Amino acid sequence: DATYVSFAVAAPDAVDEGHMAAAQALAGSLIDAALTSDFGKDRYKCTSERSGKRTKEAYDEFNLRQFIAFAPMWPTYQQIFVADGDKVLVTFSRNALAHTVSPRQFNRRNAVQGIMIACSLPYRLDEAARAREVATEV
Repeated sequence: DATYVSFAVAAPDAVDEGHMAAAQALAGSLIDAALTSDFGKDRYKCTSERSGKRTKEAYDEFNLRQFIAFAPMWPTYQQIFVADGDKVLVTFSRNALAHTVSPRQFNRRNAVQGIMIACSLPYRLDEAARAREVATEV
């Protein structure tokens, strides 16, 4: 979706300007918006359950290109519940950045990792949309 392009460009710009938390939050929002836009409520097939287990059926159906694009979604959506005693994750996590504020989560490494995922996901979704268009033209 072309809507995501300006946001995908703004996130690394924020890193260049030293705004790691802003870049990371934007990347997390972009990931969530892209997944929701493409999968709707079925996006949970690509994310983890409360138990931390991968929802397996979606991954079993993916081809290699899909798996490469969507495999990072499981750790990105790993659920944490700080109120239940879970520690804030030190790796990029959309759920951690949405539900906690901590220097353990907001840092340059996680901002860059989030941006990488945020940029690759819309690219893959666009690639799939183009393939569907070509298939319907034939």
